[in-house]
Amino acid sequence: MFSMLYIYTTFLSSFQQQQSHKPPSPWTPPAIPIQNNIAQPIIKPVNHNQQEKFLAYLPHSGLSNQRIELENALVMAAVLNRTLVLPPAFLGNVIGWSAHGRLTKVLTWLTTPKDFDHICPLTYDPNKLASFVKSSKCQAFHQIGTIPWTELHDLDSLKPLLRYHSVPTVGLDAIMQELQLTSQDQVYLHQDTVRYDWRLFEDPQVRNELVQQQTHFVKGPYGRREYYRVVDWSHWQERQEPLLYLGSVFGSSRLNLNDTQHIALQRQIKRALIYRLDTPLGKTVQSIVRDYFGGDYLGIHFRTADRIFGNVLANQIEASHTQVENALAAMPKVPSSSFCQLAPQDSYMDKGDDDDDDDDDDDEKKRRRRSIVQQQRRDSDDDDDDDDQRSNVNIYMATDYRHPRQPGGIFDSWLQRHPCTLTLEDIPSHYFDPLDKVYDMVHPSKPLKSFLMPLVDAMIAAQAKYVFLTPKSTFSKYIGELHEAWRHHPTS
Repeated sequence: MFSMLYIYTTFLSSFQQQQSHKPPSPWTPPAIPIQNNIAQPIIKPVNHNQQEKFLAYLPHSGLSNQRIELENALVMAAVLNRTLVLPPAFLGNVIGWSAHGRLTKVLTWLTTPKDFDHICPLTYDPNKLASFVKSSKCQAFHQIGTIPWTELHDLDSLKPLLRYHSVPTVGLDAIMQELQLTSQDQVYLHQDTVRYDWRLFEDPQVRNELVQQQTHFVKGPYGRREYYRVVDWSHWQERQEPLLYLGSVFGSSRLNLNDTQHIALQRQIKRALIYRLDTPLGKTVQSIVRDYFGGDYLGIHFRTADRIFGNVLANQIEASHTQVENALAAMPKVPSSSFCQLAPQDSYMDKGDDDDDDDDDDDEKKRRRRSIVQQQRRDSDDDDDDDDQRSNVNIYMATDYRHPRQPGGIFDSWLQRHPCTLTLEDIPSHYFDPLDKVYDMVHPSKPLKSFLMPLVDAMIAAQAKYVFLTPKSTFSKYIGELHEAWRHHPTS
């Protein structure tokens, strides 16, 4: 019997690649003004006509990585004066980087509308090889969801600065049809052969020194050279084809900007790529934070998936103890009457569980919270030490670890030392009802609720007074960016 991994790998390796070229011609970007000694982002009129040029790219990997790609692509579109062809945002377990032909084949299949319910049933015939081949494709379909980026971020705020055109299908043929391009000669297809194929430097001195010293690349897996190609804007500006179709543009160091106006543009794009709070997703988070935390609380994120994080998780938990204790020491003493401020605690815990509308799952969560609070109140009678009082400040723990309260689990020591820690599992299910209204962009009958839960997790942690993050995690890094935006530059 073939393993799913083998079949999926075979499925990927069968894809074809193609490329077309056009002779270069010079192009000069417009000047950007500086006002009050502050660089202003580039502003272009939005004119959709037959002379309009476009930029497309291939998304891949987790949502945080896709967001980094989107940021880079928006900067490139603005500087190159091209309209960005905006793909969907992919949620869930998304395919990682692959060569252009392989990646576009998978994404094209996943984003081309078809009768997925018939093609991809949840059960397969183990006696038929064709069923396994179909399963290798359908596994990816069941593991992802698609949603417009505009449902997550306020990209309209960028319209004075750049242009974008949303498309539901990533495939080249569909994009060409959408843009009314009729010939392959109208497309420049860049084939990236490694995960980080090229890197852009605006400063010519830095660029030349790196190349001369042979320090412009890094060694990736299996000794492959990554970022080996060093380019400047003219490398892309010279392409005159209506559509510039790139592969991956992921990488926090992909674009090394030196121009003050481009840096200002990038900063404004970063501000736009903060989660919206006026959507079902945002309203879900707001209601949980309002009812369960009210005032100040601490947020922490533990990334556990992937070996790089799992191998050091125990050390990170221990280090986080110290960080949290230092933060608690700086916070005011918590009144003994408000241990474990799990609002709406008064209504839940003192009135009993007689609400006919609550399901058994919510009842169990209430009993668990009641037990925590009662234990903390008993402890308060025995010891009124300031440290014990502060240890009962609410902590929200975001994590991709399944069932963090499981007895004997990795977080046992944390929960014992910080018993007023809440996780997403502790929140009653009715709080997530608004997410029932969100459906897949490509397959409208597929609900996205389960795919959006990690986003809820991150957003709750980000609204805390202090946040503690997992090093080297792009997901954790984005929680920090959300926290910075919401705590220091509130939008509401």
